[in-house]
Amino acid sequence: MTLHFKKCTSDDDYAQVSIFFLKHRLELRLDFETIDTVSTLYGYLTKGHLGRVTDSEGETTAIVGYYYGTPEGEYEDTHTVLVDLAILARAKRNTFAFVRGLQQLVRTIREEKPEVRQFQFLAQAENQYLRKLYPKIADLVAVEEDKLRYRTDIDKLQAYLNRFS
Repeated sequence: MTLHFKKCTSDDDYAQVSIFFLKHRLELRLDFETIDTVSTLYGYLTKGHLGRVTDSEGETTAIVGYYYGTPEGEYEDTHTVLVDLAILARAKRNTFAFVRGLQQLVRTIREEKPEVRQFQFLAQAENQYLRKLYPKIADLVAVEEDKLRYRTDIDKLQAYLNRFS
């Protein structure tokens, strides 16, 4: 299976991500309503970045939302990237897809912002899948309401991901 990560830059990209997000929003959180989705998308469109992963047929199989900087650092701590949205279609969910998408995201971030040194992930506390997955690649650093925050050095993350190449 060929997967390709592309940062959203066009209206069509944003439309494809939005449609995918609306369709798969409950995989993020069971109580995630349409208005939550629209509000979240607006945040990425105005302050953050969106990307999508497509398969060999051009079908969107995953989306990611991220920010350079963190809310608590008022997005001025641009040495940090915060990934707080990642949805991989359940039917396409496997280790290869996760690793390949993350490899391409890290590569994109490094090309776009070479000063990034720290990679942070947010995960819903009730998401057992991510509670098992993220500790393999990052350290748990905070519990914030219903979210868990993981952090790792971007060089360390890339070295880990390179083992799968």
